[in-house]
Amino acid sequence: RFPASDIVFIRAAEKGAGAESNNKKVYFSNRPPLVVSDFSFKKIEEWNLSQNTFVRISKSMYVNSRQILPSMMQVKCCDDKGKIVSIWLPVSENFRPKKRPKFPNNTLDSRCIA
Repeated sequence: RFPASDIVFIRAAEKGAGAESNNKKVYFSNRPPLVVSDFSFKKIEEWNLSQNTFVRISKSMYVNSRQILPSMMQVKCCDDKGKIVSIWLPVSENFRPKKRPKFPNNTLDSRCIA
């Protein structure tokens, strides 16, 4: 047993299997990841993992909203060669939100990526 606050994110254990996989890999803030067998995302409530705390960011991943860091923001732009690239921008402490943002419909707003 472990407190939900220790969980950073949960994803499908097998790459490419998506949410259909019944094996999930749980990543923690204070211990190595753990593979949980026969666990579907429908069981998230049975684990006492509040859907207000865990935000679904893709078909195969939930993130603990309390673990999202407001210190970085990801943007996509063209580089010098015209290629679309992702860049992580640091957010100055003075410009970070005082409160954690609320995510409507249990989805992560694409402008607030940790």
